[in-house]
Amino acid sequence: MGTSPDPNPCQEGGQMRGKDWLLLFIAQPTEESDKAVPVDPLRIMKGMFYFTRKAQGLYEFEPYHLGPICFTIYDDLRSLVQEGIVAMEDAPGQTWKSYYLTSAGIQRAAKLQEIADPEMLNDLKVQKNNVCSLGFFDLLRQVYRDYPPFAEKSIFKFD
Repeated sequence: MGTSPDPNPCQEGGQMRGKDWLLLFIAQPTEESDKAVPVDPLRIMKGMFYFTRKAQGLYEFEPYHLGPICFTIYDDLRSLVQEGIVAMEDAPGQTWKSYYLTSAGIQRAAKLQEIADPEMLNDLKVQKNNVCSLGFFDLLRQVYRDYPPFAEKSIFKFD
């Protein structure tokens, strides 16, 4: 069982943290669904990468095996799972897990959406739709094309 969710989702001063935006990313519906659907780690990582190109200072990314990565995002995901805000499920036919909101996560996301900057929230929705609309290799190709330095350590090479 997770720990009690923090009743105040933002740090002092009302500033939204990276972890808050991560929760909102998972909470966003896609164009194919009117509600949030489970999302895999690759799409979380690449969606948050694109989002932080405008919302700088939330997470720092570095080149890695599948392009840009921020290990702090994995720490934040684990924390959200421990808090009972996010849960994991097996991704059908895959070796990884997908993440989705619990009922406590839905409530927390609703509170965060009320205080989130509307322009940033809209960009977050755009990025979630972008990464969820592409297959694995198409998403990597797009990221590598848009940000070539982050492809340097990739295990995949595209022409």
